[in-house]
Amino acid sequence: MRFLIFLVVAPALAQVTTGSISGYVLDPNRGAIAGAAVVTRDASRGFERRVESDRSGFYVVAELAPAVYEVSASAAGFAESAAREVRVAVNSRERLDITLPLAGRQESVEVRANAGLIQTESSELGEVIDQSRIEELPLNRRDFLQLALLAPGVLPAV
Repeated sequence: MRFLIFLVVAPALAQVTTGSISGYVLDPNRGAIAGAAVVTRDASRGFERRVESDRSGFYVVAELAPAVYEVSASAAGFAESAAREVRVAVNSRERLDITLPLAGRQESVEVRANAGLIQTESSELGEVIDQSRIEELPLNRRDFLQLALLAPGVLPAV
């Protein structure tokens, strides 16, 4: 009798109810990326698992319940990969190689300047030209009135 119960229970213990996702994390030249973080998410159940790729860029996310998972990867010096969907079935071993694009160099330039106020009460223009600027500028016929043309908004008489 005991032997019969064992024969009935033994196959039940051998049932597989999970699957896995594995693959390589590669750079654009198909070289391995060691230490890349691979994140597997099942948003419907709030499940998330993180693993790292080994020296050859290989990763394995094992013991996953059957579901549709979003898989993404990231590594220093590389842009994060777009999440890709993988359907894991019972006793399946899904293969997903991930290629990470190089991170773009990001720079920003901030320019700060104060704009001059516009005179709304009068149409007069005025500007002070200092001595050093006068000495450095070439003047045609040494006419000092040409200095007025250096002020913004001043036009020569026609």
